[in-house]
Amino acid sequence: MGKGDTQSNSRQLLPLVFKNRAHQNPDGAWAQYPVSEHTYATGLQTATNQQAYNAINKVAWLLHNQLGPSSNFETIAYIGPFDPRYFIVVIAAIKVGYKAFLPSPRNSKVAQLNLLSRLECTKLVTVEPQPPIISAVLEEGSFTVIHIPSVQDLLSGDENNATPDYPYEKSYEAAKDEPIFVLHTSGQSNVPTAPEGFSSGNDTIRSGNWFTILAPFHISGIGFGLVVSAFNDCVPVYPLPTQPLSTAQFLDAVKHVDMDWAFALPFILEDLSKDPDALEFVSRKLKHLYFAGGSVPQAAGDLVASKIPVYQTTGSSEVSLLSQVHSLTDGSKNEEKWAYINIHPDINIEYRHHHGELHEMVIVRSKENEELQPVFLHFPELQEYETRDLLTPHPTLPGLWRYRARKDDIIVFLNGEKTNPISFEQEVSRHPEVRSAVVVGAQRFEACLLIELHHNDPLSPEEREQVIDRIWENVQAANKDCPAHARVPKENIILTDPSKPLPRAAKETVQRAATLVLYEEEIEKFNAERETQNLFSSKPVSSIIDLADPDAVSAKLGDLVSEITTGIPALLQLSRQLNISPSAIYSSPSIDLLTKTVMSQTSESTSVDIVSTTIAEYEKEIDKLAASVNESESRRNEPDTAVTNRGAVVALTGSTGAVGSYILQKLLQNDQVAHVYCLNRASGSEAIQQARNAKRGIKIELSPDRVTFLKVNLAKENFDLEDVDLYRKLQSTVTHFIHNAWPVNFNQTLQSFKSSLDGVLGLMSFATHAPRLASTVYLSSISPVSDYHQTSGADPNFVPEHIISDVKCPAGMGYGQSKYVAERILDYASKMLNLANVRVARVGQIAGTSTPEQGVPHGWNRHEWLPSLVISSHYLKAIPESLGYRGDGENAGVLDRIDWVPIDQLATLLLEISFGTEAKSSDITGVQVYHPINPNWVSWQSLVPTVVEALDETSSSTSAIKVLKYDEWLALLQPAANSTRSGVAKIDHSITADTLSENPAVKLLDFYESLMMNTDRAKPLAIEQTAKICPSLQSLDPIQSEWLRGWIKDWVLGSDNA
Repeated sequence: MGKGDTQSNSRQLLPLVFKNRAHQNPDGAWAQYPVSEHTYATGLQTATNQQAYNAINKVAWLLHNQLGPSSNFETIAYIGPFDPRYFIVVIAAIKVGYKAFLPSPRNSKVAQLNLLSRLECTKLVTVEPQPPIISAVLEEGSFTVIHIPSVQDLLSGDENNATPDYPYEKSYEAAKDEPIFVLHTSGQSNVPTAPEGFSSGNDTIRSGNWFTILAPFHISGIGFGLVVSAFNDCVPVYPLPTQPLSTAQFLDAVKHVDMDWAFALPFILEDLSKDPDALEFVSRKLKHLYFAGGSVPQAAGDLVASKIPVYQTTGSSEVSLLSQVHSLTDGSKNEEKWAYINIHPDINIEYRHHHGELHEMVIVRSKENEELQPVFLHFPELQEYETRDLLTPHPTLPGLWRYRARKDDIIVFLNGEKTNPISFEQEVSRHPEVRSAVVVGAQRFEACLLIELHHNDPLSPEEREQVIDRIWENVQAANKDCPAHARVPKENIILTDPSKPLPRAAKETVQRAATLVLYEEEIEKFNAERETQNLFSSKPVSSIIDLADPDAVSAKLGDLVSEITTGIPALLQLSRQLNISPSAIYSSPSIDLLTKTVMSQTSESTSVDIVSTTIAEYEKEIDKLAASVNESESRRNEPDTAVTNRGAVVALTGSTGAVGSYILQKLLQNDQVAHVYCLNRASGSEAIQQARNAKRGIKIELSPDRVTFLKVNLAKENFDLEDVDLYRKLQSTVTHFIHNAWPVNFNQTLQSFKSSLDGVLGLMSFATHAPRLASTVYLSSISPVSDYHQTSGADPNFVPEHIISDVKCPAGMGYGQSKYVAERILDYASKMLNLANVRVARVGQIAGTSTPEQGVPHGWNRHEWLPSLVISSHYLKAIPESLGYRGDGENAGVLDRIDWVPIDQLATLLLEISFGTEAKSSDITGVQVYHPINPNWVSWQSLVPTVVEALDETSSSTSAIKVLKYDEWLALLQPAANSTRSGVAKIDHSITADTLSENPAVKLLDFYESLMMNTDRAKPLAIEQTAKICPSLQSLDPIQSEWLRGWIKDWVLGSDNA
């Protein structure tokens, strides 16, 4: 093609575009790439249009000869270095009838195998030497592998020794909707004409040599490197294939290569803003810069745009690249609007309010302009597409919008407050030592900050403190511009591990969900330590306030509130001062209400009253729901819990948790299960599931034809699903619902679980209005019946398998009370809404794994009471001979009955409860309760020798583990804490985080002390009905020594697979 000879509106197919370029201008440049793999100093090699077309035909014939042509667009995968071969393979594959899949070489082996499996791809195309990820994939599967020649060999030659043309004669109309790579596209590059008064935003990219660091396996790299360059007269200049994408490489290219403009990523613009000499150099060499892949900090972009015009593009794999326009009449300069986009009106964008100033970009289908809306080729059933991109409008220029965040980026704190962390992270990242910053805080009351440094040198604790001191000024600046509830105190800064770099997308942006999975253990440890600080720094309310005098309480609270003005967020600091939960303070927004909350701690009856009141409130909501049920819904037949001919369709909440992961494994291993919908509150739950499965040793394929991951909130209308039809599909197809998700926090009040209880109500609404009744199983625990023996008329021998109406039954903590209230809600709803087959499974102590295929037994959270006891016993060189003390002279404790169930075996029992059928008397209404506990129990005393042996084996000390009476062990636990029977602990503040990790039982002192004071051994749970529905129950093995050894090794060595 010659200068200006563009085909931006040509209705041609890509293979024919390359053919025409070769015929019309064989010597014209198609691409340039470095002669050396290591430096630009040796110059560039130019690939002509003829050479490019020859290379396409070479690879096409290679595919034809080794694979044969495809008639059904079979998928082949290509992985190679960052060079022109990516796009040569794409076009060659089209000609032979294949579609090319271009996965990121950075994906893990597990991720690559999962993607290849989903696409049913068994043919791999690659280069020599073979990339390591290809070798890793070949170790696990059976694939046909084809190696293509080097880029030099492919692009050698001219029209005099051209490769025979591989025939491709399809018409535009016949082939325009055929897939060309795994992302379906129309195979065209139509650009709308700019309306009067505007210029096309694409004009500046249609010509000139341009430097690209856009990954060829990402939509931006494919869109510009292949499609835009094919239809226009712009020549991409490729980066060094062996070097990581960096600002240094970009500057080296600008120095040695003659080019007109460049595509950059946001971090390059930010780095240029910090280096005046580099910015001045780039502004002299280039006409303008484009960027994509995220937002650029305002100050950084302003500085760069003052020296060189800056433009941005936008798009995604789903929507392709979105054409823009630039106003010719608004009188604005590039410096004023570099951060904004103005999407062409024919694409039919609507900006819908999300919250605050944020609006979501939505593409609304337009019959007149469907060729400009390729997203509806991906999703032909949709009439609009929500991009999940959040933007804010320009304050003065209509039509201009600035990208701010993804919906998934928004952090929702435990108190319901929201924050957009992007600007905060950008401000912190402006510090020269900081590469990236990530705010963490979802479902917490306060935020913490992960910081990744540019250098990878290991730091001593003192050096880490010094780094944080240097960075703190930037964090303070970020704190000033964010709401109070989202500010990060200095002690909440976490430096990342140099050996665990933050996961990045092809655009070099940090992948938030993957980061949270990668640093899950560090974040949980940090939060646990913060809670421990709360424990050690708190005082009982009665020690600082005279609870007998309401006026004194109110006055003192007013003083406390007024004192808290800086440092840790006021909500957290006040909760620590008063030793009551943050949620209790948040739900009491005035001094008067807070006074009532604090004074309620003196009343023994208040806790019971709150439970009763809460149940009554939800029963009223159920009455309203019952009144709304129409006649057709009330006349539905009894649910058919048997598996249909098509198989069961199961909805599972909390699949990424420990129990949920094993339930999901059992479901997908069950041939009777056709599909599983994993309903989770977190974004990116599929990636989280894969990571946690790998950590737990769970090997199952998450095939999209068997499992679908959805982000939901059961408490919201339509489960907060944006697609109402999808909610209705769930109602009409789900045969079994397993509600496993529940926050585990023993320090929260009942009111803190409101969202979870609302979710139970939402589940009942879902079931009530569903055209078919599904079997519903709710995972409860023994907490709702912990105090059953204290209720009036209690069975002296067993806790019965039915709902207990006495509100004194649950343990006196918010967690147990919330589980109890949930049972009562389900029972009342089952009766009032005619919901048969609602089942409650009261789960007891869940142990680690037992099955050989899981490898070394593991899976038991080391932060729970029993693992903490064992880990501390390793530290103390002593183990208690009983689990508690009854005070009757016997060598026995209240928790000595070991009826634990390994987590993988529990998953089997829960499926039997969900799928099982049992004759139910017509006079029995309400839910049926089951107790999946181990009937073949053993005593703690019988396990102590194994525990001692296992601890001795894991110890480097020559001191043997002693066996002590429980009260002696408890006293030994407190070398730094002189606890009294009143529960007031005097803690040595010199206790370090490392000490707490080795001696974690210190954090659970109150619990262990309660085992001394509780002289009544807990009543065993009845299992008569459970045994009838669970064939596996009676055959459960008692806890085995080899399991226990594996768990102890896992705990003591510090792994956490929960």
